[in-house]
Amino acid sequence: MLEEFNFTILPSIEEADKMAFQERIQVGFKQGLRRGLDSFFGVASVLVRIGEQFEQRAGRVQISRELLHPKVLARLIRGLIRARLSGRKHLLPKDLWHVKFIMTGGTDVALFKDQIEKYWGRKPLEGYGSTEILFVSTQTWNRKGMTFRPDCDFLEFIPEDEHLKSKAEPAYKPRTLLLDEVEAGKRYELVATNFLGGVFVRYRVGDLIEIISLRDEETGIKLPQMVFYSRADDIIDLAAFTRLTERDIWQALEEAGVTYVDWTARKEYVARKPVLHLYIELKEEREEKEIKELIHRRLRGIHKPYAELEDMLEVDPLRVTILPPASFDRYYQERQREGADLAHLKPPHMNASDEVINRLLMTI
Repeated sequence: MLEEFNFTILPSIEEADKMAFQERIQVGFKQGLRRGLDSFFGVASVLVRIGEQFEQRAGRVQISRELLHPKVLARLIRGLIRARLSGRKHLLPKDLWHVKFIMTGGTDVALFKDQIEKYWGRKPLEGYGSTEILFVSTQTWNRKGMTFRPDCDFLEFIPEDEHLKSKAEPAYKPRTLLLDEVEAGKRYELVATNFLGGVFVRYRVGDLIEIISLRDEETGIKLPQMVFYSRADDIIDLAAFTRLTERDIWQALEEAGVTYVDWTARKEYVARKPVLHLYIELKEEREEKEIKELIHRRLRGIHKPYAELEDMLEVDPLRVTILPPASFDRYYQERQREGADLAHLKPPHMNASDEVINRLLMTI
C-alpha cells in the first residue's frame, strides 16, 4: 500500500513492530496531536473506545511536557473552542482532527458506525478482507452493501446448508457456487484462490457472508452486494432452534445499554439443556439478575428464534456471570507475558475454550 500511496504511518512500521498493540495506539495518537491525523484504517471498536475515553475525561487535560509543544497546544486550544461552540465541556476526537477518511471492518461496524460518527465526525467506510485473501470487497459512496473486487482472488461460495453439513461430517466435500449463482438473502462460506502469486488455492477462509441483493440500484453496480455475517466457528447453536452470532449478542448488549469492558459467550449445558452463557466484565456495579433480564429481553426482540426457544420449549436460555474488575486486563497481561501473538492476547467473543473460561474465572 505504501508503494501506491504517499501515506505517513503513525507510528512508523519500524517503530510499531517493536510495540504491543495498546502501545501502538497510544503512541500513534500522541504523534497525531503534533503531526495531524487525516485517515484511520482499523477496528471499529478501537475508534469507539478512544471516543469514550475522551468523553470520560470531561474536559480534564493532564498537563505534560508533550502537550506543551506549540503545535499540540494550538491543536488543543482550537479543539476546546470547537467543543464549547458545540455546547460541550469535554473534547471529542472530531474537535482535534478533521479526519477525511475512516476505513474499518469486522462484526461490529454496523453496531458502532453511529458512535464513530458522533466521536469522529464522519461515518466509516466498511471493507472486508483478511491476511490470506487481501482486499475482497468494500462499500461504495452510498455506504450500503459491499461490492466484490475482481483483482485479488477467484471466489467460490459454499451454501450455508452445505457448510453446516460439512461441519457435522468432516469428510463431506461441500459443493460451491460462483458469483453469478449466489442468491439474495442467502448466506455462504467464502472460498478463495489467490491471484498474482498468492499461495492459497481453494482456501476456506472461515467466514460466513450474506448476499443482501444482486445489484445496487442506487449506484448502478450490477454485482451482488454482501455483508459480513459471522466467523464460521462463531455461531452458537441452541437446540437447533436458534443460531446466535457475535453480532446478535453485541447488538443486544448495546441496545440494552449495558456498559461493559469486554465479554465472551459460549454454549453450555444445564440439566442436559443447552444455554447461552455470557461472561461479562462491567464498568459499573449491577446485579447479575438485572443484567440477565436486560440482555434476555433484547435478544428476544432482535432474534425471533431465540424467543421461540423459550416460548415453545420452555427453556431458560441465558446464563450471565459477572466477572470482577480488571479480569480481561489481567488475562491480557498474562497472555502477553507468555509471548502470545496479537491475535491471541484477548479471549474470543464466541465459543471460548474451557482453558480460557477457567483463566477468567480464576480471577474471582
